[in-house]
Amino acid sequence: MVARILRKGMFPSKRRRFCTQETKAFVIRDFIRTRQDAGEEIINTVGIRAAESAARSQLQEMEWSADLDCEVWRPLITWSERRVIEIHHRHGLAPNPLYLQGASRVGCWPCIYARKSEIRRIADSDPERIELLRDLEADVSDLAAARYAAKGETFESLGYGRPAFFQAPLGGAGEPWPIDRVVEWSRTIRGGREEDRQELLFAAHNDGCMRWGLCDTGSEQKS
Repeated sequence: MVARILRKGMFPSKRRRFCTQETKAFVIRDFIRTRQDAGEEIINTVGIRAAESAARSQLQEMEWSADLDCEVWRPLITWSERRVIEIHHRHGLAPNPLYLQGASRVGCWPCIYARKSEIRRIADSDPERIELLRDLEADVSDLAAARYAAKGETFESLGYGRPAFFQAPLGGAGEPWPIDRVVEWSRTIRGGREEDRQELLFAAHNDGCMRWGLCDTGSEQKS
């Protein structure tokens, strides 16, 4: 993903989600076509649930995909989170460790749509990732500045902010927020007006192991 960002000289965004396309959708499509060319009949099985988003709530359990030229089956579409957890317990399967840390969804680390609490968790548990994003923002900013300079333009003349991994408000289309500003915001409550001294926000979302029932027995189950 870092290589793609540097090659394009920009970050993925709500309008240009090349992260999802190039690292997931296109890869799956090409793999399926390879198997189809080998004469195999494919059913693309996807483990998503309707409760995860408004868009996913509109999906059917089984439908034809013209793009993939095969059936798409979503066997978990009507499942609740509790049912997913229960089947893990039934078969002795350990979930992705990030779920036990309180993550609601697991994908990029972080995703451009990461929650406030997830950004704070990354900043606290993986400061090297924040450093990587800080360096990446500087590199992309230099690439963008050179691109604009070749046209006799600047960030100021175009009215653009310097490129950043996140936009504000998060999840929407707004001004870029440097990663350090995002991390600072993630440690606040009341819309960023107060520092979260008692870590109320963090505690409210730090229920991963309790939700999965593995706070005390996770190590035994993994072994």
